[in-house]
Amino acid sequence: MAIPIAPGFFPQTGDRTHPRDPDFDFIGLAGGLTADDLNLELDNGNTIISIESDDGILGVVAGVAPARLMGRFVPV
Repeated sequence: MAIPIAPGFFPQTGDRTHPRDPDFDFIGLAGGLTADDLNLELDNGNTIISIESDDGILGVVAGVAPARLMGRFVPV
């Protein structure tokens, strides 16, 4: 399953998601974004996904550390 995110979906707070299985689920990147454009930050056991160039928050993955999301981003 790919959960699509793109700039502007939820600019103030980000899209909050709870992956069923972070080892098998993927996060789809739209709008020309790639994993290299992202910053992953741990916050209270959740991962905040932001755009590195402007710190715009794309999403929050609840209960998952950033290391578990490496390699889980795909273009949509």
